[in-house]
Amino acid sequence: MAGIKSFFNKLLSNKTPSSAADAFPAPSDLPTNSTAASATNSEEYSLDSGQSAAELYEQVRAASAPINAETPDEELCGLHAGMTTEDVEQQLAYLYRRYNRAAASLDATMNREAEIMLDAIVAMRKKYLGK
Repeated sequence: MAGIKSFFNKLLSNKTPSSAADAFPAPSDLPTNSTAASATNSEEYSLDSGQSAAELYEQVRAASAPINAETPDEELCGLHAGMTTEDVEQQLAYLYRRYNRAAASLDATMNREAEIMLDAIVAMRKKYLGK
């Protein structure tokens, strides 16, 4: 959470960039049409025209809520009907890299959330990719 706060403090102390796309480029290795507002894709947040940095901060903070095991696997993984097989494979690979590292954490909460996500990733790989 400290990283997010320092990011927004830095954002508020600087002049507003000429466009949000310059300040927050879209990631090249993730699907760009994801509708899931999850902390797994924090790069998808950008400062829209007319939106204050505080509003963007609240949007990111709300999305970084703890991972719940009751949430459907598709939603946890940020998958939706408009994704191609390649998009699904890229998204699941990204999530696996991220949460596999977190599974080794000594922080019990992070470890528990990583295990939930890894289980969801395995289920989605079997369902959508047959792996």
